[in-house]
Amino acid sequence: MKLKKKISDMMDYIQDDSVNIQIKNIASSQKILEATRSKLHTDRKIHDTDNIIPRPVRRFSAALIAAVLILSLSVTAFAYVGFVAYENPVAMLNAFFGENIESKSDGVIEYNENGELAVALPGWERVPVDTTLADELISQYISSETSFISWDGYTLSVEANLYDSHTQSGLLYYSIENPAGITGYLVRGQNTILFQEGSISFCPCLSGDGWSGEDYLDATRSTDTKIYVCRYYVGSEGLTENKQLGNLELQVRSNIDGEILGSVVLNNTNERNIACLSVADGNIVISPIGIRIYNAKLGYETVNHINSIILHYNDGTEYVVLDNAGMPDHFTDNTTYGLLDSVSDPARVTFTFNRLVDINSLSSVIINGTIYDTAK
Repeated sequence: MKLKKKISDMMDYIQDDSVNIQIKNIASSQKILEATRSKLHTDRKIHDTDNIIPRPVRRFSAALIAAVLILSLSVTAFAYVGFVAYENPVAMLNAFFGENIESKSDGVIEYNENGELAVALPGWERVPVDTTLADELISQYISSETSFISWDGYTLSVEANLYDSHTQSGLLYYSIENPAGITGYLVRGQNTILFQEGSISFCPCLSGDGWSGEDYLDATRSTDTKIYVCRYYVGSEGLTENKQLGNLELQVRSNIDGEILGSVVLNNTNERNIACLSVADGNIVISPIGIRIYNAKLGYETVNHINSIILHYNDGTEYVVLDNAGMPDHFTDNTTYGLLDSVSDPARVTFTFNRLVDINSLSSVIINGTIYDTAK
């Protein structure tokens, strides 16, 4: 008989194989500032009012391009039958929700020699993973994925996937290995990772109509020959031509829009749904990993009108998901990815969290100062 393992039972057996990762700046300070402001207050240009492809709210770079590509090529894909729980999710959850990333509650604020604001990055805070809570809420829903892609001495292995159908968001954990070493990728603030053309010969991309996401390096486990990557992803039908989400795939390309070197189909079926909390007549949906807000239904015409999102717990503590009140000198962003769908009816914005949320202990959600009681 196979015994079920709990995350909390396995914490003592994690090997510390940490490695120092040098963070490199890939853009000028002015570009960083512009990108930061556009992330929070995006000026969305409408090219075709009958078929708008909205931009993600944050983390634009490669994720935006991947979201709007219409991919017609196909390579070997792997099908999944049934559901197999991931047996060792400890390292994965520490990477997605733990303190593997250094907290900077004051953000990064820099001024140039003329005293002008040059860099304004939001503050963020990481907290330890509550393994007992993880066991209760999500560990049983993390699926074991055993597919891989091999090319030019590299092997990409998909290790685990967690999909939440309520917010259409998920967590994908994969590794890339090459015995000869892996170099050329760039690591930015909060360990976001970029596979930039000219620096490295490949780029992992999320594929499938309506899907978009962002990659973060799991620096604690990564080495010179093997890196672990956390991808937070979100889907929404309004980003597709036929208003229907396509198959979720992870592709490896020669660059962001180059030749497809390999592809795997991910398991994001709805047969195993994690719990969620519905607030404000269903216009706010919260899961342990993300939140979806039907902004138009709540009177917010666009996501630019949402300046703060705070989750309050029964014990009086709170999780500041987003707070732009102090822009540009000080503001807080504890999301890891966000996607706006202004085409679907109703319009919605979805954020993934940087910590695990105990939805059973939430007392209210506060958006722009308006309190939405979870008991109603």
